[in-house]
Amino acid sequence: MEEEVLQALRLLAPRIDRISFKETDRNRIPIVKLTDQLAPVPLRSLGDGVNRLFGIVLALVSNRQQLTLLNQGSLLLIDEIDTGLHWTVQDQIWKVLFRLAQELNVQIVATTHSWDCIEGFSEALQSDDTFDGQLISLRKSRKPEDNTIHPVFYDRREIAVATKERIEVR
Repeated sequence: MEEEVLQALRLLAPRIDRISFKETDRNRIPIVKLTDQLAPVPLRSLGDGVNRLFGIVLALVSNRQQLTLLNQGSLLLIDEIDTGLHWTVQDQIWKVLFRLAQELNVQIVATTHSWDCIEGFSEALQSDDTFDGQLISLRKSRKPEDNTIHPVFYDRREIAVATKERIEVR
């Protein structure tokens, strides 16, 4: 699944040509070959966003490979998915994640407090009818004596309306 990982990373760093791992005394570090440089560089030198996306996509493809033998789908939990990722690429990243999740039979559950991330999610979801997604907002009861948390579910259409009208769902 190297090509899928590379395609995702190229959203943030289009000059990435190849990716590999280098053995060190303590562990393995990801290195990348950039189109305009002769020698590979550590992936970490490309910034937090590229490294965050690499971790997410690698977890997605690795998670699936472990369950292939069982012929089952899997679940990937991502806390604060938008951390380190610029608002301008949120929809593109969600499109990649939707596509890979479908292809690999992986369900993604992600948290965020970012309106930009929710807008990107909505845009990606609306871009392809085969993408399946749902937004769940957690709300505390309106009664002062009741500390119960209730889920509020938003389907494809409701997410589109909420983001278009800037209705608070976080």
